Amino acid sequence: MQQESSAAMDFTAIWANTPLALVNDFLLKGEVAPPPDGPVGENEEVIGELTPLEKAIYSAKYHVAESNNTMAKDAVSKGEKPDMLQIKQNHVAHKTLDSLFWACIRQRLGAATFEKDGVGIRKDYKIVCYSNDMSSLFPGSFLAGLAESIAEHNCGECADYDECDLPQKKPR
Repeated sequence: MQQESSAAMDFTAIWANTPLALVNDFLLKGEVAPPPDGPVGENEEVIGELTPLEKAIYSAKYHVAESNNTMAKDAVSKGEKPDMLQIKQNHVAHKTLDSLFWACIRQRLGAATFEKDGVGIRKDYKIVCYSNDMSSLFPGSFLAGLAESIAEHNCGECADYDECDLPQKKPR
């Protein structure tokens, strides 16, 4: 492998025309996209907060998505066809930034990000882990209890099998 002097490298030039150039711009300017406004959920565990680099990546992917939406809406409102090549390029850039974003978080926080079913970002750039249990999908005790009983219901052992009208009813 050939080695180059890192002191002589201009990363801005190297990253030009790549998604990393946008990340670099956000890092240098110190600007960040707004965080999600959802609060930390009842069944979620805060395991950290985004670093400046992660905020820059988050901001870059947010910017790419917003740019794509704006470009498409503007074209449609003018009765023009959207630039499909640019939309596809933005889609690839967004997917790349999203993968990099989650890779950075999982690399930094390690095991904590793999112990539960999912990882998410919440208000104030908090990183949370959560489990995908049915009861968390429905707020309130009645709906949570209903979701839990539906998920655990075994039609074959149900005393009211003949009257049961649950959509997932299984034959005995």
